[in-house]
Amino acid sequence: GAELAPDNTATSTVTEANATTGWTNSGLATFASSSTQAFLGTYSLQGIANSNGDLAHCTFTTVVGQCYAGSAAAYVVNGQGFTLKVGTSAGNNSYYESSAYTTAAWKVFSFSFVATSTSAFISLTESSSSNNTSFFVDAVTVRLAEKDRTYNSNDLQIFGTPTKTVVATGNDLVAYAGFTTDGNYLQQTYNPDFDFTGDFSITGWFKNATSGDPFIIRLRNSTSAGAGFLISTGSNSTLTFAIYTAGFQATGRTTVGTSATHTNAYWEQVTAVRRGGALEIWTNGELINTTAGTAPADLTDTTAYPVTKLGQDYNNGAHFGGSLALWRVSATAPSAEQIYKMYNDEKFLFQAGAQATLYDDTDAITDVAFDDVTNLLHVGTADGRSTFQGLRRVENTTTAVGTSISASNGLVAED
Repeated sequence: GAELAPDNTATSTVTEANATTGWTNSGLATFASSSTQAFLGTYSLQGIANSNGDLAHCTFTTVVGQCYAGSAAAYVVNGQGFTLKVGTSAGNNSYYESSAYTTAAWKVFSFSFVATSTSAFISLTESSSSNNTSFFVDAVTVRLAEKDRTYNSNDLQIFGTPTKTVVATGNDLVAYAGFTTDGNYLQQTYNPDFDFTGDFSITGWFKNATSGDPFIIRLRNSTSAGAGFLISTGSNSTLTFAIYTAGFQATGRTTVGTSATHTNAYWEQVTAVRRGGALEIWTNGELINTTAGTAPADLTDTTAYPVTKLGQDYNNGAHFGGSLALWRVSATAPSAEQIYKMYNDEKFLFQAGAQATLYDDTDAITDVAFDDVTNLLHVGTADGRSTFQGLRRVENTTTAVGTSISASNGLVAED
């Protein structure tokens, strides 16, 4: 009835919630497989509640401290309140609770959490004071996830067994590689933040020592008909940035690319930008090419299950043969100065031995101080003081910083 694969061993597909196997009915008047409404495939689960709090739930094993990401699609028939909850027991919402949903249209709810116990529960619940809420649920999936390092916390599900290794000997920064056509990749389920109707940008680092394995990142595209955008090295290993309203087809598509090939055994940065009506592609802080004309603006994807894939195409038809690190998407078009600064600051993280994290077992910061003479940032934690030059940690102490730090002209005082 649901793809619950916290051990990362399930097949790399989103399955229908088309059977009650694995689910426990705790109060719903009806909980059964139904062909009346379906989100993926032919069947979905139908629930009819008698009163507020009625639910059906499933459970799966988790590892304390591990990150998990999942999603489910819901459709409510009669305008009453349906809520999806994820927690440490049936009906519990300690990890996630959706807003009450009352609409007769499919909506994807996405969630992520760090496990605090050895099992987790997904609950489908009545959340209205009225009785007889009727709802359908489909495409329930939970997987191990890679943490989104931004404040948005839109974690990426891990499909298959891609490798995760440091970008150079002795580094903190890690990269993903080992992508395959048959299932090793990262995926984020529907994210409304990617419903761009104007400027946006994508930035990331890649190392591509092979040729003919094209897709680095494919965003917001579940079928060949959907709206979305991609960055690819293509069959000839030149970089391409494309946005499209009807799949990667000639109609409704705008592309920009590089003429140079990228089959190098060293790290490179690419930034793809939609600015006004034009597309730009930058490598290593320099503008390489731009389009003329007007690129599609509205990239809202209304297809059945829009997803973002890193390391693979939308239909598992192609994959990226190299390594990927520091990928992010922004709803802004950065300036030339900002793009160069991103490249110049981040390139040092790929040098052997570069450290990029706090010297600490946690991220609890007691105080920070910036020395505007040495251009060093000092960050205090319970494990000591970390000193950063740009994004690199260049030194650290091992004495706890209690409440404050001050720094000037190379002199640092702690309390």
